Amino acid sequence: MCLVIIILLDLKQSTQIKLTYRGNGALVSSVEAASERNAINVGKPSAVLAEWMFDEYKLSAEETIMIGDRLDTDIKFGSGMKCSALVLTGCATAAEVEDIMVKCKDESERGDASKMMPTIIFPHVGYFSSYANET
Repeated sequence: MCLVIIILLDLKQSTQIKLTYRGNGALVSSVEAASERNAINVGKPSAVLAEWMFDEYKLSAEETIMIGDRLDTDIKFGSGMKCSALVLTGCATAAEVEDIMVKCKDESERGDASKMMPTIIFPHVGYFSSYANET
């Protein structure tokens, strides 16, 4: 029996100097087709990973904050948690957040988009310490 287990569904990756290239997620369907198996995602935004993390570290969703730079993995992963914080120093841009906001307002497009809407947005992760001290 063959299991296809993936941990990274990112379709694109960005570098420090803002070069963009295809990520592992771009290859998943090819591997699924070649193996004739559906991949099991244990990375972000996987419920399997969240359950393990909560069990292993004795956490609850209500006391957990997800900080990340990607809307489709990090923020989507944090959508069931107390807070999902987006930092704008990585992959996601303010324009992409605007697109998500527009989709959230349109009921016909709200579905998955609402899971990618961050609770809070930081210009960079350094702003998190002041936020954490306030909550």
